[in-house]
Amino acid sequence: MVVWKASEKDTWASGGEADEKRGESEGDVEREKAECVICFEEFEVGDMIARLECLCRYHKVTSAPCSC
Repeated sequence: MVVWKASEKDTWASGGEADEKRGESEGDVEREKAECVICFEEFEVGDMIARLECLCRYHKVTSAPCSC
């Protein structure tokens, strides 16, 4: 498990390199906010986020990780 403090980039479901690889620019894509896989609340800048090996992200204060 990896834990970090969310930056602006972490609050989006996708973006940056992933969109560029698909040939899409920011102006071409309507981006969605990223959300916790447990409580389904959107991540905000400064939230503590944890990521499991399955790449699921959740709020570190949430008691249990997802069961992927």
